[in-house]
Amino acid sequence: MASRSLGSCLNAAGEAARLLPHAEKLLRLQQLFERCAPRELAGCARVVNLNSGKVKIHAANGAVAAKLNQLAPRLRVEFLESGLEVNAVEVRVRRGRRAAEFAAPAAARAPVAAGAKRGLAGLAAALPADSPLRASIERLIRRSR
Repeated sequence: MASRSLGSCLNAAGEAARLLPHAEKLLRLQQLFERCAPRELAGCARVVNLNSGKVKIHAANGAVAAKLNQLAPRLRVEFLESGLEVNAVEVRVRRGRRAAEFAAPAAARAPVAAGAKRGLAGLAAALPADSPLRASIERLIRRSR
């Protein structure tokens, strides 16, 4: 079975296909939020929805929510300047979640198939010994065992 991207799967799946543009907007908003908000605040909050031009953000606690509410006008301008139609930013405390749960998920390590490992090993062997690319490929092969 050929490997397919999540986007192509969702595009092919009728009902789910309508969700893809919204999910992409939310991802874009989250990335903008992480660039615009101070690091200590961005790590304790998440963009959770965009509905009728209102961006909803959940904060880990009241202190983070209060500071983000102060920054809401600036965030709105940043979202607008990036081409997103945003007319309000709403920040709420998300009770029952720890701050660590707001952190971006660590990238999952997908297993590397044996054939792919052999191909990568051949590529690494063809590169110069001091090549940074070779070192990266060899590290990938070691970690995927």
